[in-house]
Amino acid sequence: SALTLNAKCYQAALSAFNELINDLTLEKLLPIVQDLKQRSYFGLHSKPIGNGLIDWRLSAIEISTIIKALSFGGYPNDFASPKVLIGQNVFIVQNFLEFNEESKKLPGTLLEISTNGIRIAASKGSLLLTHLCLQNGQICDIESYCNKNNFKPGYCVQPSQALYSQLTAISENIAIYENYWRKYLESSFSIDFPF
Repeated sequence: SALTLNAKCYQAALSAFNELINDLTLEKLLPIVQDLKQRSYFGLHSKPIGNGLIDWRLSAIEISTIIKALSFGGYPNDFASPKVLIGQNVFIVQNFLEFNEESKKLPGTLLEISTNGIRIAASKGSLLLTHLCLQNGQICDIESYCNKNNFKPGYCVQPSQALYSQLTAISENIAIYENYWRKYLESSFSIDFPF
């Protein structure tokens, strides 16, 4: 996950810093010129395609990698959360299991709905989403949600390419103002009405 990667990066940085100090002291530094053709840049307001909405046309391994990269543990996540669209509701993926066996169903097809979660076909393999929550963090009983809304195996949750494009553009435009509004709303106070 992003959390464990972050911890490993801190550990590597501390180790590399000690080496750097030793090399500076002994004047053993060997600078390496960066190949500017190989560099990439992601700006402060860049967001992943679809703002984290899962594209089931990817393989189960690729989706698994994206979910792990967007999972920050208990840390605030200003980047994007891994999300799945089921009907008209968006759910944040908290936990999942990856299955690499081939499915003969189209990507995004619900394969199984049970108390264990929902299993969805990817282009190669499938994922069992075991814990989903609403955007406010409340854990969702996805089996009850699917039953209530009559979503059964065979229902397709793959969003359109147009939706991915719209979400990407909107999320990058909103990201410019996100810090301002977060700080403003965090500092706002509640009003006690006398009625």
